[in-house]
Amino acid sequence: MLVIGVLFAAIVGTAVLRAGRVPVGSRPATAVPDMRIEVNTATEVQLNALPGIGPALAARIAADRATRGPFQSIDDIARVHGIGPKLIERIGPHVVCSRVARPTER
Repeated sequence: MLVIGVLFAAIVGTAVLRAGRVPVGSRPATAVPDMRIEVNTATEVQLNALPGIGPALAARIAADRATRGPFQSIDDIARVHGIGPKLIERIGPHVVCSRVARPTER
């Protein structure tokens, strides 16, 4: 009887674990791993991994950051042409914006 109880628990436990898993291939191709990207130091490749950010937009973000200095907040990314409130809302959970001091000009 004990063997049957253990076997039943193992089967039910496995079913519960499988129910919580995401089947391979069911995530969209643009899924971002569970990590946050620092927008003030990210490369274009890293920015391109964000949902809704393609190569052209990643290049504009990097160029804007190089020209105008670091972003002070996530909302500050809206200064880049092509980024609006909906895209900021979409990438918000995947990015972090540390306050980086702007290099002094010599």
